[in-house]
Amino acid sequence: MVLVNRKLWDNPDPEPLGNKVNSYGSPSAAADAERVYLSFGSYGTVCLDAQSGDEIWRRRDLPCSHLRGPGSSPVLWGDFLILTMDGADVQYLVALDKKTGKTIWRQDRSTEWGDIEPDGSIKADGDLRKAYSTPVFTEVGGKEIMISIGARATWAYDPATGKELWQVPYAGFSNASRAVVGDGAVFLNTGYGKAQLWRVRLDPAAAGDISGSHVEWKLIKNVPQRSTPVYLDGHLYMVDDGGIASCVDAKTGEQVWSERVRGNFSASALCSAEKRVYFFDERGKSYVVAA
Repeated sequence: MVLVNRKLWDNPDPEPLGNKVNSYGSPSAAADAERVYLSFGSYGTVCLDAQSGDEIWRRRDLPCSHLRGPGSSPVLWGDFLILTMDGADVQYLVALDKKTGKTIWRQDRSTEWGDIEPDGSIKADGDLRKAYSTPVFTEVGGKEIMISIGARATWAYDPATGKELWQVPYAGFSNASRAVVGDGAVFLNTGYGKAQLWRVRLDPAAAGDISGSHVEWKLIKNVPQRSTPVYLDGHLYMVDDGGIASCVDAKTGEQVWSERVRGNFSASALCSAEKRVYFFDERGKSYVVAA
């Protein structure tokens, strides 16, 4: 049942998407008991009353060249709505007051891109700086941190201030998978350019570049470029883009089993309370396996 059918705004001249994988409406909505938050990246973010659908506030002044469309979803943390703006031109996170839409903090990504051509131009028009991931939150040493996967690195931030806590650099880009937390570690996907799955030990004393001290294993085989694995009872379950489903021991990175399922996959895996894992292909077919 549709209660509200109202146009919020339109964009007469959006950037071309350049591929068939993404869209202008890829980010998922966020919601609490009173409000619904919709974000289309630089094209606009709006807060609506959850009951009436009336607009409470909007922001259309957060610049970012999405190039291939927005993908990162807004997330709620306390009284903040946090947006991820990983564009071809600028890359930053911004926290808004969820009640008013006013900016609380903004934090630019810190990385060495290494993509400047001899003539001063940016390689691939900045495509190697793009990412589409959504942050996750976890508690480490009694303090909550935000872990955000981006192009060329994954970062941990203090969500209260936006302060960078640590980072793990790599070579990948166009990252869409979310970080997965479990077993005292975070599992991150390095993205395009041959995706790898890394286990990074969570440590309250971690600071700076921790790639040489906290990365415990790296997996290359059957790692998806877009979808997010699930963690359950010491194991990771995932399906790669070409349809190979697999289970990995979270502690060691060793593959427990793998099996080809037909189809192409972009959607993230899900697990249920009955310890079943669900994989969904791009044509609408579902596969259910026992964990």
